Amino acid sequence: SRARSAPKATSIATVQFACDSYRVKENVGMAKVTVVRTGNLNAKLTFKYSTAEHSPPTAKAGEDYQAVSGEITMDLNQKEAEISIPIIDDNIFEPEESFDVILEEVKSDYYAAPAELGKSVRCTITIIDDDFPGILSHQSNELKVMESCGVATLLVERTGGSRGAVSCTFHTKDVTAIAGHDYTACSGEIVFADGEAVKEIQVQILDDSSWEKDEMFKVILENPTSGAQFGYGFASQPLEQAVCEVHIISDDTVTTMVEVVAKMTSIPLNVDAFEFSAASWTEQFAEAVAVNGGDPNAPEADVITWISHLISLPFKVIFAIIPPTSMQGGWSTFILCLTFIGGVTAIIGDIAALFGCCLGVPNAITAITFVAIGTSLPDTFASKKAAVMDETADASIVNVTGSNAVNVLLGLGLPWMIGAFYWAGMGPTADWVETYPDMATLYPSGGFVVRAGDLVYSVSLFVCCALTCLGTLTARRLVVGYELGGPLGPKVAFGGLFISLWAVYIGGSIYHSFNP
Repeated sequence: SRARSAPKATSIATVQFACDSYRVKENVGMAKVTVVRTGNLNAKLTFKYSTAEHSPPTAKAGEDYQAVSGEITMDLNQKEAEISIPIIDDNIFEPEESFDVILEEVKSDYYAAPAELGKSVRCTITIIDDDFPGILSHQSNELKVMESCGVATLLVERTGGSRGAVSCTFHTKDVTAIAGHDYTACSGEIVFADGEAVKEIQVQILDDSSWEKDEMFKVILENPTSGAQFGYGFASQPLEQAVCEVHIISDDTVTTMVEVVAKMTSIPLNVDAFEFSAASWTEQFAEAVAVNGGDPNAPEADVITWISHLISLPFKVIFAIIPPTSMQGGWSTFILCLTFIGGVTAIIGDIAALFGCCLGVPNAITAITFVAIGTSLPDTFASKKAAVMDETADASIVNVTGSNAVNVLLGLGLPWMIGAFYWAGMGPTADWVETYPDMATLYPSGGFVVRAGDLVYSVSLFVCCALTCLGTLTARRLVVGYELGGPLGPKVAFGGLFISLWAVYIGGSIYHSFNP
């Protein structure tokens, strides 16, 4: 036999991946990655490899791919080799998942032709799921049914794929049709099995003997699972709902003159809506008069409850005059609420002014104590209720900041603007000149005058206390992770701090009012 001649080591052999990343479909069967050798090709070499999960793992060995490891030998002059990794296919929709293939060690079989690993020793393989579960939608966005049909059947379709089991929730929503009068409200979950493409939703339609204009309610699909979608909307954003409008066509005979006029004109007669609103309005008065609102499940009223009820009874009955939100789209409720709130505020202001006058308390002190307490206690109770009922502190805090914003920007801005227009048109009257003689000298054409008084000091002190309060809430978020609540000790301590800030503001304002 002949002795092997020593090859010329002109360079070092470098082994690395040809590409740092690959993307393969889940049904590819076998993912293959290429390893290349550059430099010296004059010797055999062996390299080791293995697969590894990411941290935290997205693709899992045994579920998404088969873990492999081993050695591959490259002969003389061989420039490339392949590593094969089995990919596991399933029928479950999953997002894209990744794992790595790693080159661990390379050895040459001859000392004169050394080998080393290159820079690209880790390759990422991304598995693209091909089990698209589909897009869920109503077969039609609009359905018309006769009032006497009994049941409205809506078809929900699954298009674009049907791999795996998916589901979504549905519920009905009143528009002009009223649940319990025109149809039976329903909600639930629709479940599509693997390969299933169509499901039904049945809504009972209630027939009556009164002719009405066409009425409509909605059936809304929400909360898709397992990767299912409702399609795409603006800027390719996935839709959160799929909506079908169900129109109920009246097929009753016209029997009354009111119905004849309504049918001949465009009057949107909705008997059920009127009946529902009337019933709700009647219930408001019954709940106002009854102790505990007439709730049969409420505990038996004690003496304090009865006293509180009798004191507030006139106000309850007066505010029951406000119609329910089901009438006129809620506009009558909104307008009357503002009117009543304005009236109550004016009454509280006058009573507080008379009370302060009897006690000899300056108007500025009366305003920041009696008037402020009387008008802000509802906000206090609303914020307390929101803090208890809501999962976050948003509603509780925004109720306070929003109320202050309305008081300052609208409560001051609107009347001041009206006053400015009024006095600009009225000009300097004799009473105005007598009331503001110094202003009459400076502004002979007249104008709207609001003297600052203690406003600068009071507002400055209030801003300092408000910034301290907001700074404390921010510090609580950064330190303990939440603005309100917590263990009893810190909760009471911070509550006492906020009350003391109010006391500081009141005390400082009173002191400055008597010692300007």
